[in-house]
Amino acid sequence: MLAVFEKSIGNPREELRLPLKGKMPLLGGSKTGEEIVEIFRSWRLDSTLQSLPNGSSNMVLSHEDECTLHPRSIVVVDNVSCIFVGLLENMCELRRHYGLSRRATEAMVVVEAYKVLRDRAPYPPDQVI
Repeated sequence: MLAVFEKSIGNPREELRLPLKGKMPLLGGSKTGEEIVEIFRSWRLDSTLQSLPNGSSNMVLSHEDECTLHPRSIVVVDNVSCIFVGLLENMCELRRHYGLSRRATEAMVVVEAYKVLRDRAPYPPDQVI
């Protein structure tokens, strides 16, 4: 999975930033977000591209090496995009807490939790990401 966001959306933690030049030569230097996305897509031919409405942010998901028990999923709810990889063990509680139906996926629960934190908590949106 790869996510490229414009700076106004959020600042990633240092460990999530691109590697230093020389460690991964194809990604080093001053590549644009679009160039980085295309390099990733050339490595993962089965990838799906999700362009965000602002036009300068993208998320790319590959199903290569995916666990069949917990497939990766992409969801867009109320203009909030989420790529989810993993498992939430307390899904019943979370669905009930956020008033979601039994058909709500893990990705939908994550989006709903994000929206609640973004809209009701004292955190700026880039802190919630």
